[in-house]
Amino acid sequence: MGHTWRDIWTDGRQLPADPPQPRWNGYAVGKWEGDTFVIESNGYDERSWLSEDRRDRRWGFPHSDELKVVERYKRTSFGTLEAELTIVDPKTYKKPWTTRGTINLTPGTELWEYMCVPSESELFNQQYVRPAAGSK
Repeated sequence: MGHTWRDIWTDGRQLPADPPQPRWNGYAVGKWEGDTFVIESNGYDERSWLSEDRRDRRWGFPHSDELKVVERYKRTSFGTLEAELTIVDPKTYKKPWTTRGTINLTPGTELWEYMCVPSESELFNQQYVRPAAGSK
C-alpha cells in the first residue's frame, strides 16, 4: 500500500502480443504522439483489479488475460493535465470503454513519501471513508 510503481518503456520497443510473464501492473510501453503521451499496456496478472467497487471497497472490477489498457495524457496548460483511459477486454466486456478526467498540477510542490501505518489508515477510514459511504 502506498509504494506502488510501474515501468513504462519509452525506448521504442513494441508492446508484446503475448507477454511472457503476467505482472500485477502489466507490461507497458509509452510514446509521444504530438503533444500527447500515450501508454499501452497488457499482460496483467489475473489477481489485479480495475479500480475498486466503491460500494464496499473490497472488490475490483474483473478482467481477463486479454485486457489491454490505453492511457493518453496531454498537458493543456501549465497547471492542467488531461487524462483519458480506455479499457479493452473482449472476453470480459462487450465493448471497449473510456473514462476521462482532469488532473490539476500544483506548481512549486514536491512529491512526498507516504509510509503506510495501518493504525492511521484505520483512523482515516473511521473518520472519513465510512461516514461518507453511510456505514459505521
